[in-house]
Amino acid sequence: MVSDRKLELARLYTETARSYSRRYRRIQGEKHDLVLSKLPAGIGRLLDVGCGMGELLAKVGERAKMTVGVDISPGMVRASRGSEVNLIVADADRLPFADGSFDCVVSVTLLQNMPNPEKTVREMKRVVRPGGLVIVTALGKKHPEEELVRIMRSAGLLVRESGRVGEDFYCVCERPGGRCRAVRNHNRYFGPGVTFSDETRGPRHRHDLGLRLRKARL
Repeated sequence: MVSDRKLELARLYTETARSYSRRYRRIQGEKHDLVLSKLPAGIGRLLDVGCGMGELLAKVGERAKMTVGVDISPGMVRASRGSEVNLIVADADRLPFADGSFDCVVSVTLLQNMPNPEKTVREMKRVVRPGGLVIVTALGKKHPEEELVRIMRSAGLLVRESGRVGEDFYCVCERPGGRCRAVRNHNRYFGPGVTFSDETRGPRHRHDLGLRLRKARL
């Protein structure tokens, strides 16, 4: 069940998708560059939670074997059409992916919009493989550095680095554990390596889930 607050944010970002991107391009770009600098040289499967129009994923480009972005705003996802990024409409607290599907999960300036930031980060932890990275930035006036570090640790992540970037603080974290078994299922929309959890599969075949979410209206 999506909360009224989330529905209101989805509506707001849908109405302002184009102007938001223009207004905050420089500010967000600084944060994107920070995240890019923290990514390993060889990235496998990367997820951007709260991806907006997919600008960060576009910058990642061929550095990753596969990228996916999720955003609660249908307007943001629609505005990305014509680009080379794979975006779907989904709630950050209910990511439609199986455990350990990604090698790296990133999120830029999202947590201030979430009712329970720890729950959101735990969901990021769930979908990243053991030993994988979770890189998060959060609005500093809402989440000071010490608070952000506490949230990440409370979610069960190992904080490897923290600091400030622009108006945000950031954490580079690792999910504890060794290497997980490779995911071998193939999804025709996102390529090899991503599977969707049973609870989000719904009545349609899981290979259709990406397209169904992309068309969703909240």
